[in-house]
Amino acid sequence: MSTAKPYFVKEGYEFVAYANRDSVPFRELYNIPEANTVIRGSLRYTGNPAFVHALNQLGWLDQEVKPWLKAGLTWAQVQQKAIDANEPTERYITHSHVGDLANLNFLPSSIITRIKEICNFSSEEESERIISGLRWFRLFSEEPANIKDNTLLDTLAGQLEKLLSYKSGEQDLVMLQHKFVVEWKDGKTVCYPAQLI
Repeated sequence: MSTAKPYFVKEGYEFVAYANRDSVPFRELYNIPEANTVIRGSLRYTGNPAFVHALNQLGWLDQEVKPWLKAGLTWAQVQQKAIDANEPTERYITHSHVGDLANLNFLPSSIITRIKEICNFSSEEESERIISGLRWFRLFSEEPANIKDNTLLDTLAGQLEKLLSYKSGEQDLVMLQHKFVVEWKDGKTVCYPAQLI
């Protein structure tokens, strides 16, 4: 996972920028065939690429049919099976060696421990942020999962559609920036002002 640096497009909006797919056709689209370098990129909120990377590592972007993925499972059970955790709980469990209340130990749940093993987060802050997002997606909950097409990706997509759909009066935001850097024959380089849409 690359460590993208924050990119400020407009005050109040912090993004990361990264190359996105094949940029070559945009040389013709922008009618600049003489351009030596064309990079088409995506802007995402800081932290988004790491979060999507974690979803991929945890199996949620898998499009293969899973025979075990059937109606009746909770979200926690689906997450448990997807990452081969010992138990389907996000709660902390207690363990006592001698039955003495003074000797209780609090251990992270199997799901959280397994997620941290698989994702190998770069920091505790990133771990907390991503696990908090997974929690917000209800992926550790005891709610029945709405299984779609027996794939993890379609099942997650259905959950995100439910959670992230716009409510009445809400609007989408798309931020685009065009930036042109030109090197003239005399060697001078000019960055034309960015166009913000």
